[in-house]
Amino acid sequence: MPIASPRRSTGNQPITTRPLAAFVLAEAAYGSGPRVAVQNLQQVLRITGDGIFGPNTMAALKRATEGMN
Repeated sequence: MPIASPRRSTGNQPITTRPLAAFVLAEAAYGSGPRVAVQNLQQVLRITGDGIFGPNTMAALKRATEGMN
């Protein structure tokens, strides 16, 4: 089941935050295992989904959450 991309608020600022991303990833890992959870995260980040949380996934996550607290 695909995971929806983060919704955007006015001004094109992402609504999601790092804690929310962490919660979604942890919840998916609990139900589906870490590989599927990381693949879902990679799908949301629109990068190749290999299920491995490596440097490319970390860089994409940092880019996606830039400027968020």
